[in-house]
Amino acid sequence: MRFTEPEDLSPVVADLYRDWYQRRDPPADRLLAECFLFLEPWWTLRSGSVPYWMVFNTDPPARA
Repeated sequence: MRFTEPEDLSPVVADLYRDWYQRRDPPADRLLAECFLFLEPWWTLRSGSVPYWMVFNTDPPARA
């Protein structure tokens, strides 16, 4: 898998989590948007959230 920007994998990972949650039957409509160095993988799993990582919390990453 190749990507040019660090956040290019975010949609792919979000889709994987959403699919995984749907197979396990919990709600798959929670989103945990994280940016830069603020990562909480434990809270992502604990809350059953779909993770979406952005480099910065500015307009271009938010539009993605």
